Amino acid sequence: MEHRQNKKDLDFYLSVLKEWFFYLWSFKKIIIIMGICGSIIGFTYSYINKPIYISKLSFALEEDSGGALTGALALAGSFGLDIGKEGGSGAFSGTNILDLITSRSVIEKSLLKPDPTNPSMPLIERFLEIGGKKFFKKQNNVSFLINEDINLMGREKDSITNLIYQSLILGDLSVGQENPKSSIMTITVKSKDQIFAREFAISLSNTVSELYIETKSSKERKNLSIIEKQVDSVRNELNNAILSTAIENDKNFALNPALNINRIDFLKNQVDLQANTAILTELVKNLEIARASLRRKTPLIQVLDYPKIPLPKIYFRKLKGIIYGGVFFVFIAISSLMLFRYLKNNDYL
Repeated sequence: MEHRQNKKDLDFYLSVLKEWFFYLWSFKKIIIIMGICGSIIGFTYSYINKPIYISKLSFALEEDSGGALTGALALAGSFGLDIGKEGGSGAFSGTNILDLITSRSVIEKSLLKPDPTNPSMPLIERFLEIGGKKFFKKQNNVSFLINEDINLMGREKDSITNLIYQSLILGDLSVGQENPKSSIMTITVKSKDQIFAREFAISLSNTVSELYIETKSSKERKNLSIIEKQVDSVRNELNNAILSTAIENDKNFALNPALNINRIDFLKNQVDLQANTAILTELVKNLEIARASLRRKTPLIQVLDYPKIPLPKIYFRKLKGIIYGGVFFVFIAISSLMLFRYLKNNDYL
């Protein structure tokens, strides 16, 4: 009994499929025409659409533990000098660098760097020439300057840079670690212009390095400047002490050595000379330690692989466009015919 019921159900479904098949077959010309139109459109799209170039720049994040300078830092600390003890936290440590690279300020500064193919024009102008210019630049007649201050650009330029930033973040720019256990990171830029893709990736890494030098090593630079001023000051005092000692020595030449009162000024200048000599010796040591500490802070990013032209590219092949376009339009035609028949049979039309 159950076998008969299953056979009836199968016959019913087959009859329904047969009915739908002949219904759609009656519109075969429309379906074929739609498939041909879709193939033409797919071919046209693949022909017109420009390839997307992929630029990859890999770098290693340097996090110096300072082992080689531990003794030097301890020596500097004994003189009351703070020339930096780098820890494992902060904006420039670990994966924080990924968020820093994709921040709006870093991206904007990178876009305002000079275009190597045209040093008088920033990279942002090249980006606008690629495709964005026709949407929001021609109407406003806005031009950007090289290394322009992003805080003083004005509302109109801010709106343009915000649109560009959103465009890059939503798909054209990605930063990540290929291996979570490794400190090697990659910057990937996609663009229809391979020159922009390559130069923007390089500009981005350079901007982050400059930001590191400016912020992370600011304490070391300040300490170095202070010590250099102290060295110059003590050296001037030492030169004056040498001159004064020589003058007093000349004054006491051939005088009665029993009269020590005449040698007081000479002895005072000699004490100053010895004291300034000792101070200058220690300051010169501290100056070299401060310079070594400053060198230890840079660079943040060690580039491993630069993107090289010609860049790898992805593009929509013509054969794929023909097949995808034809299949998609055939699917639309069949779906529309089936929907039309369903609505008509149910008195919706």
